[in-house]
Amino acid sequence: MHRLTKIVATLGPASDNESILRKLISAGLDVARLNFSHGSHQSHGEIIDLLRRLSDEMGKPITILQDLQGPKLRVGILPEEGIELVAGQRLHLVQMSTDQEGSDTINGILTIPLDVPDLTGAVSKGKTILMDDGNLELLVTDLYDASVEVEVVLGGRLTSNKGVNLPGAQLNIPSFTQKDREDLEFGLKKGVDAVVLSFVRRAADIQMVRRTIEKISPDQRD
Repeated sequence: MHRLTKIVATLGPASDNESILRKLISAGLDVARLNFSHGSHQSHGEIIDLLRRLSDEMGKPITILQDLQGPKLRVGILPEEGIELVAGQRLHLVQMSTDQEGSDTINGILTIPLDVPDLTGAVSKGKTILMDDGNLELLVTDLYDASVEVEVVLGGRLTSNKGVNLPGAQLNIPSFTQKDREDLEFGLKKGVDAVVLSFVRRAADIQMVRRTIEKISPDQRD
């Protein structure tokens, strides 16, 4: 049967060995996504080399997709066991670097540290804040000079360094970081087939990456 769609698989610790990759390719894998939010250049390079070899041996073209990390908004340092959030619970969110320890209280209300630039200026009352890939949902109920008060809508256990997403917020942070540039240079040297930018807000973000690709590897303009 002729397929009109492509099968994209994100490779990680459970699928970065030859045996599993052979099974994935045999099952119809078309595009291998490498998430550069995790892993090292060495580990990604080894997977790329392995994919190229298996592609040749098995006679199946595999597109290698490099997904750049972009800026990361994260929860700060919490107790090792994490914090259990319950629907209806009130919290204060405070801006703090990820290497600073938080989880104190403000007027008896638990505080959660977030590594988010201009936190109080980025959100507004009634807006949603998502954490841990959307597994936790908070509703902004009030704003203060140094903190944001929220109510837990969807609870669960929150641990350190989980991702934070602010739907609809206008953040004054670059979409293409120095880490992204270093990762992109590595990816181009290894011959990745496509590049994805995770945090896009305007056409200029894409244009910046295109210009960077042309500077790093002038023969790759697509």
